[in-house]
Amino acid sequence: MEISFCPICGFDKFVGVDKKYEKYHVHCANCGVRGRECVTEEKAYVYVLYDEFYYSDVIIEVYAENLGKNTNNVSLVCNYSDRFGWYEFNISNGGLYDILIYSELDGGYFTLTSGGSKNVRTGRDANYYTAVCQGNQLALYVNGVLEKEFVDRKYNLREGQVGFGVSSFNVLPILVEVDYFAIDQP
Repeated sequence: MEISFCPICGFDKFVGVDKKYEKYHVHCANCGVRGRECVTEEKAYVYVLYDEFYYSDVIIEVYAENLGKNTNNVSLVCNYSDRFGWYEFNISNGGLYDILIYSELDGGYFTLTSGGSKNVRTGRDANYYTAVCQGNQLALYVNGVLEKEFVDRKYNLREGQVGFGVSSFNVLPILVEVDYFAIDQP
């Protein structure tokens, strides 16, 4: 698998949840302000993290266009820490979403909340996905519409890195073009 993305200042760290993803290559595409993630392996979870800063309260947004098959997730990650874990907002191109935590202490992913959205533009189309991580309060927006709010009373990850990712399932290839990734304060 080869992942291409545009270098937004500081986006040079590649993280795979599974050790098998360490063999994959990440490189900067000659694409101006646009980038592509092309996943050619089933059940792959690929992330790009901004490793210049740690954020405690943050709004992150990605504009992603599906150019491949309709079976993929686009993910937003906040409060990423090698020591404790991270919050992850997954939105499938079919309209389902979930807000997860990956807990290093508990050893895996745990679903905090999930649901479906009529606001996801399915198929070969583009979407804006926004996650708000403010203290232990989490919120997901799809194309500007609030989909879900959740208060984490168990893990309370307070700060960390931010990033985005693309996941594949059992239909390939997955080709997602990321026009931009924005970081802001709530």
